[in-house]
Amino acid sequence: MALAARALALFLACVSAAGVSGESVSVTVTTTSVQVSWEKTGQWKGVNSFHVNLTMNGYSFCEKDVLCFLSTSCAFNSEAQCGKFSPCADVSVTVTGNNFKAPQVDVVTAPEPVTDIDIKGTKNSKTVTWTNPTSSCLENLIAKVEYGGYYNYISVLDKSQNSVTVPLCMNGLGIVKVRARGGSGESDATSVILSREFQNDAVKIQDCPPKGCKDVVINWEYKSVCPDVDHLYLTLGDVFETTTDLNITSVTITDLDLNTKYKTCLHAYDVDDNLLARHCTNCGSQPEVVDKLGVTNVSDTTAVIDWEPPICPTADEIEYNVSYSKVGNERSYITADSMFQWTELQPAQNHKLCVTVQHKGVSSADPACVNAFTLPEALGKIVVRIYDESSLFITWEAGLFTPNIKYRVSWGDDLTHSDYTEYKSYTIDGYNETVGPNEVCVEVETKVPTGLRSTTTCQESPFPNFISAKPDHTNMIIGVSVSAGLAVLLSVLLVVKAGTEPPSRKS
Repeated sequence: MALAARALALFLACVSAAGVSGESVSVTVTTTSVQVSWEKTGQWKGVNSFHVNLTMNGYSFCEKDVLCFLSTSCAFNSEAQCGKFSPCADVSVTVTGNNFKAPQVDVVTAPEPVTDIDIKGTKNSKTVTWTNPTSSCLENLIAKVEYGGYYNYISVLDKSQNSVTVPLCMNGLGIVKVRARGGSGESDATSVILSREFQNDAVKIQDCPPKGCKDVVINWEYKSVCPDVDHLYLTLGDVFETTTDLNITSVTITDLDLNTKYKTCLHAYDVDDNLLARHCTNCGSQPEVVDKLGVTNVSDTTAVIDWEPPICPTADEIEYNVSYSKVGNERSYITADSMFQWTELQPAQNHKLCVTVQHKGVSSADPACVNAFTLPEALGKIVVRIYDESSLFITWEAGLFTPNIKYRVSWGDDLTHSDYTEYKSYTIDGYNETVGPNEVCVEVETKVPTGLRSTTTCQESPFPNFISAKPDHTNMIIGVSVSAGLAVLLSVLLVVKAGTEPPSRKS
C-alpha cells in the first residue's frame, strides 16, 4: 500500500501533457517503451557521453551508454536499445553525465491497445466498435474522430465502453483512432477509415451573387439525409451570423465592405448543438473587376481586348494591369485606357488575356480574363503547275506538322469548289486550259475550334508546266526498290557466270 501511495504521489507530481519530467530529464511512455530526452545544460553543458539506467518492477532491465555529440538535445528509446517493456510496468529511469545524476523519474507504461476494431452501419451513420484490453492500469479510452475537414472531436470513454457512432451527413473521408489510456500515457492508436461517396450532402451553399456594390444574396439547399439535424447556422466571416430553421434557404446580407470576400459556412447541428455537417465557400460584395471584358480583331498574331471600368470602384484613380501568360512567354503592361492591343501572339493557339484593376500599383481583386484563339498563320506562297495537260498539282511550304491544322484548297469560278487535305500538296483533276480553273487558293484551318482560317494565299493562271513528271513519293520508293533488286540480281548472275566458266590455261 505504501509503495502504491508513493507511486501515485510521484505520478501526480510529475505527469504533464509532455510526459513525466525530473529536473532535466523528460520521459514519455507507450505500451512497451519509454522515450527519454534531456538537454545539455547546467551540469551537462558540453557533456557528450551519458549513461542511462532502466529498471522494471524493481529489477534491473537495461543499462546503456549514449553518445550525444551533434546537438544540445539528446534522446534515448528503450525499445530500440533494450527491448520491450511489459504493459502497465513500473519503470524507473536514471540518466548520468559527467558524474552528475539527474533525479530518478518513475513512470508506468501504457495499457495494451484496443483490438478487433470494426465499422458497421448505414450510409449516413457509422458505428465503430472494438475490444478493450484487460490491462490492469487501463483507466479510460480516447476516441478521436476526424471527418471531411469539419468533423473533429475527441471523446473520453469509460473503460467499459467500446463503441462510438459517427454521423456521415456529407461525402468525404475520415478516420477514427482509438487509444487505451492509463499508467503514464496512452497506447498506440488502433484506426479505421470512414468513407461516404455518391450520396446527397445535408447542406450545400449553391451560390452567393453580389447585389449592388455592398450586399450579397446567399442561397443554399438542405437535404434530410441525417434525421438528427435540428437547425442550421450560417456565418459570413466574423461580420455576420444567424441561426435558421430547416425551411429557410436564402438570406440577404447588407452593408458589407466594398470589394471584400468572406469565408462563408453553412453548418448543420443537432438539438444539442453538436456539429453534423458543414459546407464552406467564399462570398462577398461586388469585386472590383473590369466590366464587359471582350476580345475583337483577332488575327494570327494580334488581338484587341476592351472593357468598361468596374461598376463598384473603391478609389477614383484606376489603372489596369493587362497580362498574358504562356510557358516561356509571360508579359504584362500597365495602362490607363480601357483598350489594349496584343501583338506577337502565337498563331493557332489559345491565349488567356487578363485585366486586373490596380490603385497605385496595388492589385484590387482577382483578374478578369478572356480567351482568344488566334488564327493560323497564312502560307507564304503556293505553287500551281500543269501536269499531263489535264490536272493541276499544287504545293506549298509550311512549318512542322501540327495535329490541329488542315489545309482548305479552293478553285473554280468564285472559288466554289473546295476540299481539305492534311498534306502539303493537292491535285485537281479535269483541268482545261480554256475553261480553267484559272485561280487556286489555299487556307490554313484549325480542326478545334472548327472554322478558324488564315488569310487566303492564291495563284492565278497562266500556270507553268511541269518540266519533268510530277513527283510521287510512292513511285520513288518503288523505283528505288526495283533498281536495288535488279542490281542484286545482276550481281548474282555475274557470280554464277564466273563460277561456271572453265579456268583459264597458262601457256
